[in-house]
Amino acid sequence: EFQVGETEMEFLLALVLRHIDDMETNSPLFGLLKGIVARRYVSEAVYTLMDKIRLLLVRSHAAPIRSNAALLFGRFLLHYPLGPLPFQAHMDFLVKNLAYTYPSGRLSVLSLLQSLVLMLPSELVAKLGEYLLVALVQRLVADDSEDCRKQIAICIKHIVSEAPATAQRGMFGIILAWLPASGPSDTHSQPTTAEQALLHRAALQALGLFVEALQEGIRNEEYLAPLCSLIAKSLPTREEDDIDVAEQWETRYYVLTLLAKVLELVPRLMLESSFAPVWQGVDFALKHDHPWVQQAALRVLGMLFGHIGQTDQLRTVLAVDSGYWLGNQYQLTNLASHMCRILASRPPLSDVATQLLKNLLFVTVAIYRHADAPASALPPKTTTDGDDDGVDTITDR
Repeated sequence: EFQVGETEMEFLLALVLRHIDDMETNSPLFGLLKGIVARRYVSEAVYTLMDKIRLLLVRSHAAPIRSNAALLFGRFLLHYPLGPLPFQAHMDFLVKNLAYTYPSGRLSVLSLLQSLVLMLPSELVAKLGEYLLVALVQRLVADDSEDCRKQIAICIKHIVSEAPATAQRGMFGIILAWLPASGPSDTHSQPTTAEQALLHRAALQALGLFVEALQEGIRNEEYLAPLCSLIAKSLPTREEDDIDVAEQWETRYYVLTLLAKVLELVPRLMLESSFAPVWQGVDFALKHDHPWVQQAALRVLGMLFGHIGQTDQLRTVLAVDSGYWLGNQYQLTNLASHMCRILASRPPLSDVATQLLKNLLFVTVAIYRHADAPASALPPKTTTDGDDDGVDTITDR
């Protein structure tokens, strides 16, 4: 059997190095390089070659060359001996090129990062997690390519899901730190600059991806409590709390999207009385002029109404003495009014119209079931009679 010695390997590497800058799409040099890297042959020439290969994975205009270069460079990072500083230098190169001019180069970098996160040891993912997360979240709102943003989102979810629990908590804390303590909609304490507003939106999107990646883990109180508090503080419930409505539709939309993701995993929250301020904020969002905000609010309300129907809780939540958000006929009428306004103001998209009509049907039935409640739906009168508990009840029809 023929054995390739060190002299032959060095000759082959020198040949590749000489022609690497003018490779053709189907150049046999890539096949040669794959064979050398597969043997894990360690040589100074290999490291020199990889500095050029990493440029090709970003800058080449030919998709096959970018793909082959990414594959080679990924194998090099995974299997070749690299000290902490050289490895970090290569990661810095990839992170820097997340902002490369052309989307093709950015997509190549993102594809490689996804592969690395899935294949690197969890300890290394834990060390790199926060560093990569910060870079990716910044690009989440800054990248003008929809394809790139989709791949960035996938990469963030991979980082969260592959990281150990301690690293996940650290990343969660970093994302929360990008948001004001009183929620991203707060502008009373100080003006929000355009850069801060962009960061707030990026953080809300990142939280949504964090929830998707963590799945059932989000039910842990150390995640759930801060998320619920943030959502409640981020949804205005009154006109005087709603600052710069026209400029903040993205923030409102991402808060509602985050809420939908949380409720999908933790549906019990929907019927908790402490969640009433959130539902009031969702109702108020129906008055927003932007159709995306309206659509997101309608979807969340649809989740609530569907959950009530599935759990057969309609009678319970409509009871005047339940203390629940929908136990007030005025609130139901308000809801119906806001949804009718959307229906009348513009012809909604077909999926929006379907959700809107389903919601209106539920609210109509709920108002009908409230027929025996006081007409004004004011808080029930209290009495001083010893046998009276001070709460008026309704009769179920």
